[in-house]
Amino acid sequence: MCESHPVLKDTDFVVGFMNATMEKKLKDFGKIICMDGIHCTNRKGMDFTIMLVKDDRNAGFPVAFFLTNRLDQVAQELFLGALKKKVGEELQPEYFMSDDDPKYYNAW
Repeated sequence: MCESHPVLKDTDFVVGFMNATMEKKLKDFGKIICMDGIHCTNRKGMDFTIMLVKDDRNAGFPVAFFLTNRLDQVAQELFLGALKKKVGEELQPEYFMSDDDPKYYNAW
């Protein structure tokens, strides 16, 4: 389904994914949140973001994925806004880890 958004251009592509299991893990283990991205490693120059939590086995468990051609903080803000809306509660981790790109922390 193609939707318009006031912040996005017609040429922008954004898609996020979270299933029920991922949502439950985020709610249950949201004490430590990690966001990491794979930047421009394909011909289309897409940005792939993964959000993980540390689960009951002390392993990183993916709780959301985001793919976009926008490589900026605005796209991450849209992703996190949609994620928070889906979860329906304020996420307040004790620790937030991300890679060297400041867009993740700034968007948070």
